[in-house]
Amino acid sequence: MTSILIVEDELLVAMDTRALLSNHGYKVAAVATSGGEAVNQALNLRPDLILMDIRLRGEMDGITAADQILAHYQVPIIYLTAFADDMTLLRARSTAPYGYLVKPFDEATLLASMTMAVERHRRDHQASARAELLSSILDGAGDAVIAVDANGLVTYLNSHAAALIQQDRMAAVGHPVAALLPLRDPSSGVLVNPPALDALLGSVISPRPRALDLCLPGHPPRRIFVGTAPTAGAPGHTGAVMIMWDQPTTPSYRTATTPEQRPAPLPPLPRRPGPEPRQPGQVSRLSAACASLIAPGWVDRPLKLHLLLVLYQHPQMRHNTLSLSEWLKEPPWEVQSALGELAEVGLLYRNAEQPHPSFYVAATAENSGVAALARAFDDPELRQLLITRVRAAEQERVLRQTPPWEFIR
Repeated sequence: MTSILIVEDELLVAMDTRALLSNHGYKVAAVATSGGEAVNQALNLRPDLILMDIRLRGEMDGITAADQILAHYQVPIIYLTAFADDMTLLRARSTAPYGYLVKPFDEATLLASMTMAVERHRRDHQASARAELLSSILDGAGDAVIAVDANGLVTYLNSHAAALIQQDRMAAVGHPVAALLPLRDPSSGVLVNPPALDALLGSVISPRPRALDLCLPGHPPRRIFVGTAPTAGAPGHTGAVMIMWDQPTTPSYRTATTPEQRPAPLPPLPRRPGPEPRQPGQVSRLSAACASLIAPGWVDRPLKLHLLLVLYQHPQMRHNTLSLSEWLKEPPWEVQSALGELAEVGLLYRNAEQPHPSFYVAATAENSGVAALARAFDDPELRQLLITRVRAAEQERVLRQTPPWEFIR
């Protein structure tokens, strides 16, 4: 039931409003008659909506009370007032109210405004939570991320990008990306546009990251790799995102340009007699990549999840989606989609008859653990560890003819 705080210094009006709301299924948490009381009641009771009169008795009016409440608790506020002068409207607008009703108003208008305010606040809260989650993920990704709008202005950058270009995150938003990110082609020595601008202009973007020199004023050139992709949006509101990282000290699939520089492929495992190889299922290219690590014919989804868990626990793994994208030779957004599908598989196996605890970890750590798969080929010791563990688990399972999840350790 939606709880309402009524702030009204005229007792008869407050009682009429309370009766109206109660008759329509709302819960009136309290009635406050002053600004100070409104602040205390709002912070203690945490109502879902506040109906706020602007002109109240005492030194604190409704707008000041709303401002103090919103500093500690995000709640939708609808102003109910007999005043609509420009100065009052200007002050009220600074608190971003969810409604402004001028007395007198009818019951239908008030109830409709309340319904809209509660729903709008719910959606705003969901959008804010998604934005905070995305920001946390990008901050923990290990790479610098910069997003721009259709005009080439920065709309977002994570903490790694701010450190890379030596700018304050909030101050950089709204500035041209070309001014913040001076780049030079290392082969020609010519300054070039950030790849995000090329994506906005419709240029053909290579699926491989591009090596460029970052030339910040007063600092020596710094070799970085830049991956770029356009972002879809409403017509006229497209943009682009760039993901950047430093040149690593050892060759990898990110930086290797010749077959000689790339790590040796995983040696094939002997194929045991049995039924025809099964298809990897519906887990997209990521699942197929996992399947390539083990012998055909006995690829089970729990085993794939366990492989990912082994990789996640390895101390030399670098949690990086772009590495996985480079290894699979697929765009980052397709890899992200595959990660989501793999997570769903992990959740499905929570309902298995005897699920192994690794399913729970793999299902909740796909963004960090699964991405480590990209660097598996860079570590011979890890390759051997995977081969040994998978062979041992499979041999024991075959001998006892038991479900695979009982012998994945």
